[in-house]
Amino acid sequence: MARLSRKERERLMHKREILIAAEKCFANKGFHSTVMSEIAKEAEFSVGTLYQFFPSKEGLYFAILQEKASALDESIRSGVSKETSPVKKIDSIVETCARYFQENDLFFKIYLFEIKGYSWNIKAGLESQVMEKYKKYLTFLEKIFAQGIKKKLFEAIEPRFLAFAFQELLNVFIADWLTGPQSSDLEDHLKVFRKIFFDGVMARIMTRTRKV
Repeated sequence: MARLSRKERERLMHKREILIAAEKCFANKGFHSTVMSEIAKEAEFSVGTLYQFFPSKEGLYFAILQEKASALDESIRSGVSKETSPVKKIDSIVETCARYFQENDLFFKIYLFEIKGYSWNIKAGLESQVMEKYKKYLTFLEKIFAQGIKKKLFEAIEPRFLAFAFQELLNVFIADWLTGPQSSDLEDHLKVFRKIFFDGVMARIMTRTRKV
């Protein structure tokens, strides 16, 4: 940043302000119900200024998805890389996702819309790019479960099903916490999640691997 000109620094700052404003609008109203004039008002810029940075509402929406999803993916993989046990790798993902969505609660609403297909039909192949990133993440999860199965730490269930069940259940618990009373404790939600997924769905596994 220090090597950039003042004009370049200002442009990056304005772009960041627009992204923050757009994230708030999309999370609160959804893609279809949000118009560029609302984002411009939230960011305190003219509509024309928005189009100087982003070619369309679709492009702005996709920029948010790409940025946030990439940051989450990087955090997940970084946490997993520090663990050797498949069980601890999965638990690391629980902690990383919970922490990330706690810090980015507006993005979580957009994230849920996207992966469940509730959002708009993204044009020009953008949808395939977003979903491809999510599919790669699920494949990443599958490999961890497959490693655990091979080591006889996890039940011999199709890894793809374990990946789906794990992520969907985790999404539900985080969403419930984010939309519930602010006094509720996230860690309490995660304890229940772990009990259902590990002690419930995979009870015999965790009995053998609590110290792994």
